[in-house]
Amino acid sequence: MIKIVKIVALFLMILMAIVSGYSLSEVDWGTKNIDRNIFRELKRPSMYLSLTIFYMIYYIRMLNKEKKNKSFKKSQ
Repeated sequence: MIKIVKIVALFLMILMAIVSGYSLSEVDWGTKNIDRNIFRELKRPSMYLSLTIFYMIYYIRMLNKEKKNKSFKKSQ
């Protein structure tokens, strides 16, 4: 797996969240009947949303690992 610096992971998480919100604003939510069009429109926003969640989990894991290392060093 690719190792990413903590600040880059934070930047990517924020960027994907902004792009996801922007993409969701372009979806036509006023359609009465839900057909395959809505699923085609939701492809890109769902991709950005999943990337946001991925980078968020990655960033939180990095913070937890860093916190664990600091507490381990203090105990020694």
